[in-house]
Amino acid sequence: MKPIIGILLLLVTACASTSIEQQWKAPQATQLHRVATVTHSRDVTIRHTSEDDMAQQLRARGVDAVPGYRILSDQDYRDREAAKAKLRTAGFDGVIVMRLVGKDTRLQYVPGDFGAYGYWGAGWGPGYYEPETIVRIETAAYSLQNNRLVYSALSKTIDPNSVGSLVSDVTEKVANAMQKQGVVVASSNQLAPTPAG
Repeated sequence: MKPIIGILLLLVTACASTSIEQQWKAPQATQLHRVATVTHSRDVTIRHTSEDDMAQQLRARGVDAVPGYRILSDQDYRDREAAKAKLRTAGFDGVIVMRLVGKDTRLQYVPGDFGAYGYWGAGWGPGYYEPETIVRIETAAYSLQNNRLVYSALSKTIDPNSVGSLVSDVTEKVANAMQKQGVVVASSNQLAPTPAG
């Protein structure tokens, strides 16, 4: 009975893990000070949530960031050139774009144990397979001044608890990475608070 309780506790307390699998920064990349956050998704709720979260993470680092849906119309999302022109006119020097690139489910083998109690008692537990969901999101930072990609990251999240927690984890990791790489920098218009985490 004790091994089963331990396994159940492990499953209940297991949480998603997000990491940056790959990242690239352009040589002599332009630093971005005022950015719009954009998410490619047909689901308006997911789009707004992720744009809000990324903008919030960047603002926490002193970057002047605004969710794209506050500036761009639905038509602008479908017309890249019109969107870029509108953002340039509004004084933005960059855009951060997020998109889902893959979601896979695979079976992960969890080996059995030799026993948690007793001499040779009921501790010979067989292994089992457990489904594991892997979500990959690409985040790209573009300079609107020279119309170039300046940074790209591929994040990997294992077993996200919800779309909200997935978005929160990814935006925090990527915002940290962009700040460390010097892709986004604090605006002179804002104070730069210390980010959580």
